Amino acid sequence: MARRYRKDYVTRITGSQNWYIQFRIKDSYRQLPFFINNPKWNNRDKYLSTLRTPDYLEALRLVKEFFEEIGILQKPLPKPLSTGTEAYFENLRKLKSCSMEELEQMYDYFLDMRNHSVDEKDGFSGETEITDEQRFDHYSKALEAIQREFKEREIPFFSQPYPYQITLLQLAEHYRNEIAEDGAD
Repeated sequence: MARRYRKDYVTRITGSQNWYIQFRIKDSYRQLPFFINNPKWNNRDKYLSTLRTPDYLEALRLVKEFFEEIGILQKPLPKPLSTGTEAYFENLRKLKSCSMEELEQMYDYFLDMRNHSVDEKDGFSGETEITDEQRFDHYSKALEAIQREFKEREIPFFSQPYPYQITLLQLAEHYRNEIAEDGAD
């Protein structure tokens, strides 16, 4: 019968107050620099080491840090920047709870970020070239959303239509994606 390990990778040893990290060393793990540089783990099939803490939550945090450090647990990649209509409305939703001072700071920040995705073609003509389309589009839409938020706050009963149209098909697709991200069919 195969030995079963806890799913949280921590265990207690009889007579010790501290938590220990314990997991099976898979063949794929042996290719990681940590195991290559520590030959004492070459002939062992399980990893067992003290975490030096009696606190369970601290032990879980240390296990996660250890796995990230040695390369077993990969850090998630950052979410790609949204573009187009989605970027506009995403930023507009976030801006509703910001103060005027925060809006002004965000405007300056987004303007700088947008300008970093643009370079001059040559130093003399003044023509520019977009170097990163996705960043340029995302931050341009964010600036448009901030400008609209400024107008809504300054002009009473502001009722100008949105510059981008939202269809029911787009809403349904967005809703379906959200449900799928939460693990539903």
